[in-house]
Amino acid sequence: MVNLLDVADRLLSGPKVPSDQWDMGLFREISRLVKKYEIRYPGDGSHFNFDEKMPKRLLEAGIEFLVNRGVYCVTTNRVIQFSEQEVRDACWTAPRELVVGEGRDARLLKQRQEDGKDPLNLMPGLNSPFDEDLGLLVVKNEALNQAADYIGVFNPRQVEGREIYGVAMEIYATKRVVAAQREGVRRAGRPGMAISYYPLGTRPEVVISAVDPYNGLRRTDGLQLTVMPDVKIEQSLVSAAVFYEEYGSFRMNTGGRGLIGGFCGGVEGAAVEGVA
Repeated sequence: MVNLLDVADRLLSGPKVPSDQWDMGLFREISRLVKKYEIRYPGDGSHFNFDEKMPKRLLEAGIEFLVNRGVYCVTTNRVIQFSEQEVRDACWTAPRELVVGEGRDARLLKQRQEDGKDPLNLMPGLNSPFDEDLGLLVVKNEALNQAADYIGVFNPRQVEGREIYGVAMEIYATKRVVAAQREGVRRAGRPGMAISYYPLGTRPEVVISAVDPYNGLRRTDGLQLTVMPDVKIEQSLVSAAVFYEEYGSFRMNTGGRGLIGGFCGGVEGAAVEGVA
């Protein structure tokens, strides 16, 4: 079973590939997989897939992409490679449910089956450039919605009138924003509600600075680590993921979206990239 330390090792030891070569290789491979697995978008304005066999084909296309191409680290210009068994094992051993938050505010997040009828989990997504005062009020009002299981963080453009630029300000802003997030759920009467932090910067020291059992991220909270378009990652976020795995917080991939019209091609290619 591959783990984060394996990933951290492979992004330093994998084959070196120029960025433009990766991009063109991604385009060719995804184009091939779209044809091989007959991934089709009707283009008739429908937002739903009525081909019951296409999800399985799409899954196989995503797995084949990872096995054939891997993941590109933009920091080291190396490809992180995986065997087919490693990819399939990772799919099968991914957690099907997760408890977030604590005390009476703890909630169960569950993988929803294709034909399942369980209620969807709800995370009010903020990730918007509110200033500190407004952000705190928005968090409080979103947390008052009892259907919300956990809550995202807001991302101000400035803190105390200062632009968030450079590692020192990014760390300071992170501490202020996460503390405001925690205060917002407390004012809503839900002190144990889980919060999910979207990093203000990608340096490991910035991402890790959000940890604070009282005014920041607890072990029952989480953070969002984004895989970039074109199946690319940064070494710094892998480092942060290693830290938070040991700390105990849950980690979310808020990427997984192919850039339609980019190197993945159209809607069909973006779907394959998203699955990968």
